[in-house]
Amino acid sequence: MKLSMPFNCNSIVDFDLQNENFTEDQNATGKIQGNCDFNECYKAALFLKDKELLFFLDGRTFQFENDNILIKYHHVINEGSTVFSIKCDGEEYLITYQSWWSDIPDFIPVEPEQDADEDYLAYIYQIWLDKEISTSLKQQWS
Repeated sequence: MKLSMPFNCNSIVDFDLQNENFTEDQNATGKIQGNCDFNECYKAALFLKDKELLFFLDGRTFQFENDNILIKYHHVINEGSTVFSIKCDGEEYLITYQSWWSDIPDFIPVEPEQDADEDYLAYIYQIWLDKEISTSLKQQWS
């Protein structure tokens, strides 16, 4: 399926969920069905499959609109790290990675609304908090 990378100039990748593989696609054609980000810390994607919004994170796939899902996102300021966790139906997955702002000298993250513009997992957290956004994305990707 074709996914955009909003934190990488909206480049297009082909995502093979079965093999958990992302391949950059410079000549992409076809409908975009979601978005993603991947780096040395994680592989993540939010996409529409069979009219259901799914979230893939490091080999695990979650039903994003499940009423039992709980997503948390926060910074550990003194360590310059970010913690993202997702829990659903008894399964929890947590990752800690370097914060987007940690290399900026004397920067103190006091405006949480900036996170979703700088960090894909903060963007995912924002979508989870605001059901209107997830509904809009589902319409866009249908």
